[in-house]
This record gives sequence, C-alpha cells and structure tokens, in this order.
Amino acid sequence: MASMSVSDRTYNEIRFPESRPVGADVVMLCIGAVLLMLKSHRILYVRFISDAVIYPFALVCFIVYIAYNYRKLERFTIFKAFCALILTVIFFYDYMLVHAAQYTLISFLRIGTIILGSVLLLQAPLDDKSTVYRSFKVTVEVIVLIGLSGWIPFLCGVDLPHYQDTKDRFYMHQIYYVFNTFAINSAADLYRFCGPFLEPGHLGTMSAFLLYIDGFNLKRFGNIILFVAIIMSLSLAAYGLMVGGVILVLFQKKNWFALIAMVGIFIGLGIGAAAWLNGDNVLNRAIVSRLEVTEDGEIAGNNRTTGFFDASYDKYLRSDKTLLGVGRDAFGSQSDSSDNITMGTAGYKRYFYLRGIIGSVLIMAFILIYSFRYRSWRSFGFLIVYLVANFIRDYPTKEIWMYLFIMAMPLLQDRQWNPWKKNKDLTVTASPGEVRSGADTGV
Repeated sequence: MASMSVSDRTYNEIRFPESRPVGADVVMLCIGAVLLMLKSHRILYVRFISDAVIYPFALVCFIVYIAYNYRKLERFTIFKAFCALILTVIFFYDYMLVHAAQYTLISFLRIGTIILGSVLLLQAPLDDKSTVYRSFKVTVEVIVLIGLSGWIPFLCGVDLPHYQDTKDRFYMHQIYYVFNTFAINSAADLYRFCGPFLEPGHLGTMSAFLLYIDGFNLKRFGNIILFVAIIMSLSLAAYGLMVGGVILVLFQKKNWFALIAMVGIFIGLGIGAAAWLNGDNVLNRAIVSRLEVTEDGEIAGNNRTTGFFDASYDKYLRSDKTLLGVGRDAFGSQSDSSDNITMGTAGYKRYFYLRGIIGSVLIMAFILIYSFRYRSWRSFGFLIVYLVANFIRDYPTKEIWMYLFIMAMPLLQDRQWNPWKKNKDLTVTASPGEVRSGADTGV
C-alpha cells in the first residue's frame, strides 16, 4: 500500500482551527443518515416506529441536503460513479433476493432511500462526513449511557417496569424502556448488557468500531462509556475486536511497551478468571471458557452456526444454488420461524448461503476497492477490524455498518482528521498536492 508511510500522525497529535457553523442542510443529512443507521439495527428507540414514517422522513432530509448542495454533489469522478453503481447493485440484490417478500410502495421507497443515503455519503464533502460521523457517535454514546442508567439498578436487584416483546421473528425481549434483555436467559446471558441493541454482541461490536476510529482515546467521557459497554456486554467477539483494535493502534504509534503491557494484562485477566472460584464466575463462563479448544479442534465459544444449518450448508455447497444463493427461501414460511434454516446463525457462512457467489463477490469487491482508494495505516487497521467483525457477524449491507464504513475510510486516511476537532481545511493524502477545503473534490 503505497501511501502507508511511517510519517502518518498519531491520533492525539492533531490540532485544528475552528470550522464554520454546521448548516441546516448538514443537520438534515445527519438526521436522515443516523435515523437509517439506527433503524437498520432495530435499536430500541426506533424499533417500533413504522417504515412508513422512518423512510419518507429520511428521504425528505436527504432531498433538503441535495437542494442546498447539488452543485457540490454533481461532480462525479469515475471512482465515485463506480462505487455508487456497485452499491446500488448490492442493495438491490439484497432487496430482490433476500429481504423483500412482498413488493410494495414502502419497500421500494425504503431501498431507494437507503441507496440515496449511501450515495450522498460517498459524495459529501469530507467535513460533512465528519459531522455525520460525530453525530452518530454521540447518539450511540447517549443511548448507551441511558441504557447503563437502567442496567446498573437492574443488576442491583431493583424491580424495574417492563414488558415482553414477542413481535420479532428472530428475538424475544424483555423491554425495560431504556434497555432490553433476552426474554429467555441462560445463567451467563442474564448479566450481559446489550442496552437498546438487539444483542450484547451488536452493542460490543459497534462500540469497538467507534473506539478504534477514535484511537481508543479514553480521555473522552464518551469513549469511557463505550469501553464500559464492551466490558459489560461479556461478548467474546467484542472483546476480541477491542483487543485487536488496541494492538493495531499501538502498533501504528510504535508504542511497544504499552503493547506488551496490554497483552500481559489480558493474559493475566484470563488466568485470573479461570482460577477465581475454580472458574465458577460470570467472566469465565462468558469469555475465558469459550476460548478452550474442543476435541473436534474447534473453539468452544464458536456459536456462529447450528448443526441444522451446517448440514444444510454442506448440501448447498453441492447444489446449483451457489451462484445466486438460497435467498429468502432460507427464512421459511412459518410465523414462529420454526422452519428458518438461518435461525441462531451468523457470520460469513450465512452471508454466502443467502447471497451466493455473486452477492459475496459484489460486497468484497466494493470493500476492497474502496479501502484501496483510501488506504493508510489507520484505514487499513479499521479494514482488518471490519473484516473480522463481518467474519463473525454478516452485516456489511446494513446501513449502520455500511454507512459507517463509507465515512470512516476517507476520514481515517486523512492524516489531519481528528474525530473531535472540527476543521474546514482537510487535506488529501492519496494524491500529492490535492487539497480539499470543506469539499470532496474529485476522489
């Protein structure tokens, strides 16, 4: 990667002059994009709002932004045009083969709004991308903090008002208004925090993404919130992503002492959890014991697939459906999802099973081409974290992951960008002499 030089500045060395105030048009872009990102992951506070409300409102937000900025957005380069085209194909492929059981006006409006949002984030000036990113990160921090404010009393035995939600085909939750838990808990799950997210792993993975982008800077209160959320999620995947992300950041900063110390601390914590009370503790059951290797040579905590899905997957590999994938037929027709082959599964196998060779090649082509264009040590590190996360959870086409990826790669490539220092004079590192002043001029 030609542009990966040791001269890249570290996360905490960056200083900027104050930017111009954020205009109403950028506020509308932030509202529309963040709303779609939260809705795609069925976050508690928007989970029960109808699609007929969410997507038309987001579309209006995007139209307002376009009306103010159409002259800036009309300059498509070949690269941007290609990215917009492949994203359109990816989202329509998902819509036609995987998601849409019925073709309605709202469903077409939904996919159109999602595509428009992705194209706008591709074309938006770097300063606007930064503003949308900051808005999303603050939103996540706030809703997680609100969730923690209820979760801690819950752990202390306070009887909080709640009700059971059984409307979702894939989840049953106890809704405590500011957070939710699984309706049916194992001994370990009972103590796993997921806040307003569907699962502890969803919360932990997103927190790991945001902490990496912010350089794991725990001087910020918001990052402390995300760090606490990861710890309390007891998610093996989130722990692994966080540790891997910290290693990448310390490697980029060449902080070898901190790197060795951090590895030693985590090894010590693992040994301590296994030894404390002979392993009869939540941390050992939820994390450490799941790292053990079974007699079959697999990790004990590898719960990404079920035996039923594995058998179906083996048959699928020998079938003639591998080109396009099984699609929505895998979800079955029963309202209780009893015939859903993918129930209880996640990861790259499910993605390939549903979307086949074509769908998998499309998403990998976009991720790799986009990453190569915005290559730097910082963006390369995020690419590693992102790919590992998708290996575990196959969510690259969900807006919350895709929009974040579209924003993060160019922001991380820019050596002068800092998540919490506004700047209107961000420079491009990919092409010598190329300068942006509040606008994305041709990348």
